[in-house]
Amino acid sequence: MKRPNVLLLLADQERQRDWLPAGLELPNRQRLIDGGLEFTRYYTHTSPCSPSRGTLFTGQYMPVHGVNENCIEPANGELGTDANTLGKIFRDQGYYTAYKGKWHL
Repeated sequence: MKRPNVLLLLADQERQRDWLPAGLELPNRQRLIDGGLEFTRYYTHTSPCSPSRGTLFTGQYMPVHGVNENCIEPANGELGTDANTLGKIFRDQGYYTAYKGKWHL
């Protein structure tokens, strides 16, 4: 069986769709929604961005992965380079992995 391609897109500052002005068309965004997987019951144990990303990428709770607050200077906890992330897990299974964009970990 051929392995599926996996593309994980994270958007920052997303809100419910109903806040968009009437008549505004975002065809690429809509195409992603129509053809992708949308999590409608996603819960997080922390609201700040960086700790939530740390949990998503490692599957660990905030006290374990160590990203305690949003990453600002000086850093208030960073994700260690030895952390077992989704990217490393996929790579170990033979996938080509890449990360582009905002890291904040």
